[in-house]
Amino acid sequence: MGKGGREQESDGGMDRGTMEVPDSDPPKLREFVERSAGRLLMEAILGGSAGAILAVALGQEELRGAFMVAGGLAAPLALMLTPVRGAPAYRGVRYGLALSVLLTLAVSLTGPGRERPVDELILFAFLFFALGAVGHGVMAATVDRRSDDEGG
Repeated sequence: MGKGGREQESDGGMDRGTMEVPDSDPPKLREFVERSAGRLLMEAILGGSAGAILAVALGQEELRGAFMVAGGLAAPLALMLTPVRGAPAYRGVRYGLALSVLLTLAVSLTGPGRERPVDELILFAFLFFALGAVGHGVMAATVDRRSDDEGG
């Protein structure tokens, strides 16, 4: 039975009595911090590894340590700015945006980044967004979904 004694139709979870669509409400603040220490550690390790790979791919081997630290710090922060619930694509985009902002600010405000042209920083922002959105989309669709199934 839905709200007000009306039966809920099987149209994707929409309640015809209130016309509310699931997952359309903005996430509650507590959903942003419901992450276990193990998941944050895993995110830091993946972020650091991605930073090292990215440094080598960009031909900046001398900055590998800095990229590892930046990725290891930015990935858990971006994860905490991403809601726990929602469609994997939505969560991937939110994570990609957070990662893009954090890493682009780090690149632009430190060391040789201050001398980089704006168009290069914009390309970095798109690269960080794409890597974050795809990476977190995959994580949200696999690891998070599996832990939800085991917990519930």
